Amino acid sequence: MLPGPLRLASLGLAGALLLTGCGDDDEPATGGPAPLPSQPAASAPATTGTDAAPAQDEPVPLDATAEQGGVTVRVVGLSRQQVTATAPGETSGPALVVRVRLESAADEAVDLTTVQVTVDVGPERTPATPFTGPPTDVFAPSLAPGDSAEAVLAYGVPDGPLDPVTVAVALTPGQPLLAFSGPVA
Repeated sequence: MLPGPLRLASLGLAGALLLTGCGDDDEPATGGPAPLPSQPAASAPATTGTDAAPAQDEPVPLDATAEQGGVTVRVVGLSRQQVTATAPGETSGPALVVRVRLESAADEAVDLTTVQVTVDVGPERTPATPFTGPPTDVFAPSLAPGDSAEAVLAYGVPDGPLDPVTVAVALTPGQPLLAFSGPVA
């Protein structure tokens, strides 16, 4: 236990520290209004739980190719199928099956574990729901120089014509998306 005068001084200091935190809750010590809980602090970027990559300037047609970092990307197949749900949250029904091919001219192996492919439909670009079961077959973990890899991915979509369908491929986090767009009957 501290001697009497030191104990009193420490209690006084503790009380002063507590009181400096008291006052108008809307005005922090900096003099400006406190950020609302739903607003991120000015120095912290807002996120939605996923790090969205910036899109390329304009999508290319569905039958075109796009290149990034020595990897050529193309949509090599689009077909309509009925798909059976295999995971919680999935709903059996009509699907668009997308086959994407990657070809590497890079000097080193390319990590494919972070590649993401998304599909949006219609003029409002409504996100299509991915299926995890058959016929889905994802990319291998890596792509050697000079090799190619394909993935088959299924997405729940409404019946009828889809105009446009946009297939977006994110090869590497933080890099622009490679987007392909056009009508699908």
